[in-house]
Amino acid sequence: MDWNFSDDALDMLRFVREMITLRRRHPSLRRRRFLTGVAEHGQTHPDVAWHGERLGAPAWGDPGARLVALTLAGHAPGEPCCTSSST
Repeated sequence: MDWNFSDDALDMLRFVREMITLRRRHPSLRRRRFLTGVAEHGQTHPDVAWHGERLGAPAWGDPGARLVALTLAGHAPGEPCCTSSST
């Protein structure tokens, strides 16, 4: 087996390693439940919000759409959170 990687393969390996590190560092990226799009447990924002070219407007039915994005609510202490606080 040839273990000599091309520059492109090394770039991809670095990228994948960094994505694994990012996922391990942020509990919001390791959810154990299916995302529902519903605000739960006193949060003011849903657990996930889907977007397309415009915020809140994913083009699910457009076969020509080339973009999908999402916003995840904070999931663990210390992470950015979407809960409201009363003062």
